[in-house]
Amino acid sequence: MQEPKDRVKLAKKLIGFFCILIGGILIFVNGYYWLNNSEIAHFIWSGAYRLTWWSSTGHIPLAYWGMISGILVLISAVLVLLPRDDIHSLGCALAIIFSVIGVVASGGWMIGFILGVVGGLLSALWATR
Repeated sequence: MQEPKDRVKLAKKLIGFFCILIGGILIFVNGYYWLNNSEIAHFIWSGAYRLTWWSSTGHIPLAYWGMISGILVLISAVLVLLPRDDIHSLGCALAIIFSVIGVVASGGWMIGFILGVVGGLLSALWATR
């Protein structure tokens, strides 16, 4: 049976994990939303030959950016749960970094950005105690 201190430490670790997990899901879903609403059919059928940032399909690179950032935040959420301290610290740092990078693609309607950063900070702070 676990001692009360171990339970409290696990509960704090799980709070950070779930913040990072939900933030990563929101960042990924926001990127996927941008990709599906990109008027790609118009791009394919109009005979356009290059993709620019300011065209009607210009937010496709940002959609991919958001999806990749979201996946990397989700991977960092898994790293936060691992028992080794060095991997846990790496997961906290990656969650914060890729949540901030995901802001370029609107950061999961900004809620994902906030949850990713807060979860990474909470996990980093509570791991040392």
